[in-house]
Amino acid sequence: MWVAPGGSGAFTLFDGTALTPRDAGTSIELTRTAGAVFDGPIVWHVIGVTEAQIASVSDDQTLIEVRATRSALDNADSGVLYDHTTAPPAALVKVPASSTRVSLVRN
Repeated sequence: MWVAPGGSGAFTLFDGTALTPRDAGTSIELTRTAGAVFDGPIVWHVIGVTEAQIASVSDDQTLIEVRATRSALDNADSGVLYDHTTAPPAALVKVPASSTRVSLVRN
């Protein structure tokens, strides 16, 4: 799911999956309610965010580990990868199916 900080939004997919990104000022909040089809892990692509801007990333209050490579992120159950190869840069946040709320706390 690609999202950009600023304001808030809500998306409901055909299977009932609800995705809600919200810029809360001091943090970026990403919530998900799984539906009938999209009930597995999710990777949030938060565009325009760099590692220097984020103090911490958590999944339902549990800190998420920073991964060094895309391969490491792909092979992990969860993690965050700061991708500087894209324009604009992005934070890729992978969380398991059980995740309902991700928080990126700004510095």
